Amino acid sequence: MKMFFLAAFSFLAAIDVVFLDQIPWAATVDDGTYAAASYSFVRTGRAGWPMMKGLFGLERDFISCGRISAAAVGLSQMTLGTSSFAARLPSLLVVGLSAVLLYWLALEAAMSRPLALIASLLWFVSVPARLLAHSSRPDAFVMLFGVGAALLLLRAVRARRRPLLLLAGVIAGFSLEAHLVGSCLVFTLAVSAWLLSPPAEKLRNAVVVLLGAAGPALLWLWVHRWSQPDLWRWQWEGLLGPGAGPPVLAGPLAVARSALRRYAGYYWEARYHRYLLELLFLLAATVWSWRRIPAAKPLAVLFLVFHLFLGLLAPLPHHGYMAVVFPLACVLITAAFFGSARRWARLAGAGLFAFYLLQTAYWLARSTPPLPERARADVLRHVGGSPWMAADSLWFHFPDQPNLRSIVCLNFLPFYAPQLSWSAAFEQYLRQERIRFLAVDAVFEHFLGAPQAKFLAERTSLVQEYRYGRAGWIRIYRLSLP
Repeated sequence: MKMFFLAAFSFLAAIDVVFLDQIPWAATVDDGTYAAASYSFVRTGRAGWPMMKGLFGLERDFISCGRISAAAVGLSQMTLGTSSFAARLPSLLVVGLSAVLLYWLALEAAMSRPLALIASLLWFVSVPARLLAHSSRPDAFVMLFGVGAALLLLRAVRARRRPLLLLAGVIAGFSLEAHLVGSCLVFTLAVSAWLLSPPAEKLRNAVVVLLGAAGPALLWLWVHRWSQPDLWRWQWEGLLGPGAGPPVLAGPLAVARSALRRYAGYYWEARYHRYLLELLFLLAATVWSWRRIPAAKPLAVLFLVFHLFLGLLAPLPHHGYMAVVFPLACVLITAAFFGSARRWARLAGAGLFAFYLLQTAYWLARSTPPLPERARADVLRHVGGSPWMAADSLWFHFPDQPNLRSIVCLNFLPFYAPQLSWSAAFEQYLRQERIRFLAVDAVFEHFLGAPQAKFLAERTSLVQEYRYGRAGWIRIYRLSLP
């Protein structure tokens, strides 16, 4: 049994390593964004976003960028070179480590060793695990902090060991230095400690968790706010102004809309709505564990409370936030289906495994290799020393290019010049930065909405197109503003 699981983990890990920068897709905008900020952090001590020069001081430091994940991704690139493989490798290692912690968490939930191995393997092969592992975003680090904190919380409540509760709070607090969505994790741990503790210890245990998180939270405030108050004020007021804060501040309808966009974006908008199958397993396992499996009920509490705070506090509909607690869901699914005495339930669980393996096979069949190194020379042959704009995914080829600007500036233009229409603000920014060329690849093209694509089409002329087989293409455009 152990040899089978070891072989399965090894096989999946080998696929991950070989195709790390190719599935589910090649380098994305987010890969380039976080890789660039991380690279800046290990070189300068500030997580600057060099492609965003001229916007809220983002080239100096991106104040909400977590330092723990930035250090890991940055060091990986300093060691292995700037590439999407190097930028994603820390997330893959983190997901692998989380599978080990999840095994211990399943044992803590009174599961047998075979079932704990199944839960760990189910997580490692799942779609959310692949999405976290194959990305340079910090979500995987928050997930690891979440699994570790949940393990300590369950052990502390069972053994009534308050120091473990304090440590769980510390770990949850440090998740803020991966991503601000760690705030949801902190409140989840505190509320869950209150819900799962005996009546006489509820308030005391919740306070202990919050006390543990207080130290890392104060450290976060010093690093991000108190050490650079001018930049904090500029970015916080400019980028997180009215309407951009936690949905709970805008009322229950805003909370519902934010949550609906997040769930629909993942479960419904995928081709053929295929992830609805995962949602059905998730709902069934959560309800069954809550009602019929007392040992797994604490995990269901953690899972549901986290999603409550995610809806209340997370303003962006990014589905990676949901993956933070999906490992807990894998334990619930294993307990409800593989732990059942009913043969049909175990077969259904095996069907979920098969679905995940088919999804991985689908990604492998459609794998996209990264752009070749010669793409750098092809672009520089035309842009020379002139300022130019591209998607952040191209940053890996140009980490030393001070003239590169990001098309992601479109996301910040409503805050950059709120008195102007987006098109007028975009044109003003292009003039400000003296942009003369665009290097357009598939990521750039996909990022644009129809109005933005039309705006650029009317102001550009094709200079050269380069094709790189399965790796894609790059088109160089000359920008001419009226």
